[in-house]
Amino acid sequence: MKRAEMIVSEKHLASSIGSGNVAVFSTPSLIAFVENTCKDMLYETSVGTYIACKHIRSTPLGMKVMCEAQYLGVNEKGLHKFEAKVYDEIELIGICQHQRAVVNEQEFVEKTNQKKTHAK
Repeated sequence: MKRAEMIVSEKHLASSIGSGNVAVFSTPSLIAFVENTCKDMLYETSVGTYIACKHIRSTPLGMKVMCEAQYLGVNEKGLHKFEAKVYDEIELIGICQHQRAVVNEQEFVEKTNQKKTHAK
């Protein structure tokens, strides 16, 4: 299990990043927090391939949030599976399932950049 924590700052608010009008911890920031925590459990370059989250409670500016991520193993497609729970200082605020693929960074970037030659 990996634990991480952060303080909700202005850049994490729904009103700041455009995912909503309210000055609370945004769902995109919750998802990025979970992905980053899970990424740090792998010691190879990886990319997120799947995430499903329930953001069940709001959190105000300035409050600490904590992520507890559990590594669940590798599925039949070779993807690393995780489950994460996110808490603020009061309660559970999010539950997520996440999967990551280990990649060769150079090959991955080169293949991705090939799209530019085919763009219209």
